[in-house]
Amino acid sequence: MNTQLILKLIARDFYIYRKRIIGVSSVALLMGMFMIFINTNLSRMFVSGVSSFIIIAVIVPFLSELKNKNIWIQTASLPVTRKSIVIARFLISLCIVTLNLLIWVIVYSAFLKILNSDPKYALSASMITFVWMHLLIGLALFYFAYFRFSFIVAMGFYLFSMLFPLLFQTLLKSTTGFVIEDFNQPLGLSIIALSLFLFSFFYSITYFRKKDL
Repeated sequence: MNTQLILKLIARDFYIYRKRIIGVSSVALLMGMFMIFINTNLSRMFVSGVSSFIIIAVIVPFLSELKNKNIWIQTASLPVTRKSIVIARFLISLCIVTLNLLIWVIVYSAFLKILNSDPKYALSASMITFVWMHLLIGLALFYFAYFRFSFIVAMGFYLFSMLFPLLFQTLLKSTTGFVIEDFNQPLGLSIIALSLFLFSFFYSITYFRKKDL
């Protein structure tokens, strides 16, 4: 694996889509903070807002690739392997959601101080981890469809990613011997999220290598 080529692909993607990435991230942040601070349970709305809005900063900038087959053909014609293309896209998406999450945490914490909000709404490390795992689940399900299906199907997987944790939790509740509190702990959710993310990552590499563009 050529690390230098992957880094160049990441830099290329960010340069091409930088205005969309920054623009969509900024709008998502403004909408998210507005939604959070017009409600009463601030920390719960933070979790909901992050899960709903940050993933959009990954999806919207790259929509043109799903809509225009020629962009995929042009990308695949570069002197790099298809494996490198997939790795670069996963890494830049991971960077986008992680950086966005850090900005959200900083802005949210600043607003709590400015508005003299109740300290009980402060974010804990476990809550931030919980939110980040939700974002990984969203990325995993979206990219599972991104490299294989059409735009509409990929968007469907994105919408499903927002419901997946609740549906999975409901399913596990009916399983004999399962302690549902384990799912709500950072470790339990992390195992599920990381497993889904890694499966999506390796599946995407395998499929995209053979995909007929």
